[in-house]
Amino acid sequence: MSADCFIGPGQVDRADVLIHHAKYSKDIYDKYLVKDYKWIVPVREPVTWFKSAVRYNYRFPNYKSPEEVLSDNATLYQKTRGRVGEAAKFHLRQLEWLGFDYKLHDNITAIREYIANIVERMDIIILNDHFDASLLLLRKRFCWKYTDIFYKSFTVTNSSQELMSQSAITKLLSINLGEQLLYEAINKSWWDQSGVEKSTFWNEVSLMFLILSG
Repeated sequence: MSADCFIGPGQVDRADVLIHHAKYSKDIYDKYLVKDYKWIVPVREPVTWFKSAVRYNYRFPNYKSPEEVLSDNATLYQKTRGRVGEAAKFHLRQLEWLGFDYKLHDNITAIREYIANIVERMDIIILNDHFDASLLLLRKRFCWKYTDIFYKSFTVTNSSQELMSQSAITKLLSINLGEQLLYEAINKSWWDQSGVEKSTFWNEVSLMFLILSG
């Protein structure tokens, strides 16, 4: 992190800020963020994530279907370079974004061990397929009022429009097995949270949605 990334008075050497789209690195986070910072992690089910990623990267007029990308190894394993360095575009993307060393992508033991450690480290999980419920848990965790939350719903791509055969889905989950294992572990951790099994919690989720979207 370069000096021009710091926010606030010059004598402050650790940032107390909300950051997003930041690739996880424990060493960097621990060095530059305040002690006991909270790590909020959004995760998406791997098939819907893949469909969305393909649609985002190959929009009209350069459209490609998810199955076209899946059948083309050059595209499937393509690397991109951005502000956080080089990363795979479609292969183990979520796992790598959470700090996994992509050089170990063929080592399933290393993947399982990393997932076990990283899920234990997460403070708050946002499940994309239960976003409103995750937002309610976030509100409760930080003792927010409903009026503290600005809720803006943007147009969301319906991944069901991007059809994939069952054989293609099976192939994808085999290639991106690490993503599936990550999602299963995080999904279990999310559902293990106290209260989410109660009907009163889900009634409050519905109420919150009406309040915030009204």
